[in-house]
Amino acid sequence: MLVFQGNRLPEAKQEDDLLPVLDELKDWQLSVNDLFSLLTFTSKK
Repeated sequence: MLVFQGNRLPEAKQEDDLLPVLDELKDWQLSVNDLFSLLTFTSKK
C-alpha cells in the first residue's frame, strides 16, 4: 500500500507495517493486513 502524507514522498507499507492515523486516533494501531482483512470481496449474482 502506498501512503501519501502532506509534503512528503509516498511511503510503501506492507503486511504488518503500521499505517499512519490521525492524531486523535494515535492510540489506535492499524496494519496493512488489518485494513485488508476488513474489506469483503463478494461476487454479485
